[in-house]
Amino acid sequence: MEELTVTKTDLARRTREVLDQVRKRNVRVLVTRHGRPEVAIVDIDEYRALVTARERLRQLERDEELIQQVVTRCGVSRDEARLRIAEARQNVYALVEQAHERNPDVPPDVIDALVEDAREATRGQR
Repeated sequence: MEELTVTKTDLARRTREVLDQVRKRNVRVLVTRHGRPEVAIVDIDEYRALVTARERLRQLERDEELIQQVVTRCGVSRDEARLRIAEARQNVYALVEQAHERNPDVPPDVIDALVEDAREATRGQR
């Protein structure tokens, strides 16, 4: 993939042309200020892929802590811990979805707040 470097001043003068290159030719643009990179401009599909990848990485980082807890507390392998976490996650998501479905006249953000309240209330009971 081609990469183009432009200054902020140049970008201000050639915005339309630069954006057309990003959109039509799939060019990445690095915008500099005083010779230092300041921002990048990428095609919307690449942006979405980057956001998805970052969210997936964050989920993996959060899961790593959970995996360690399950391995330590339950004495199972990492693979077994991953399976247990995946199953538990599906069950919890299903319960939240059921709460939304069973209370169609209650705004979703209220249900979400109640789920959070229940989470906090049951935290010390385990």
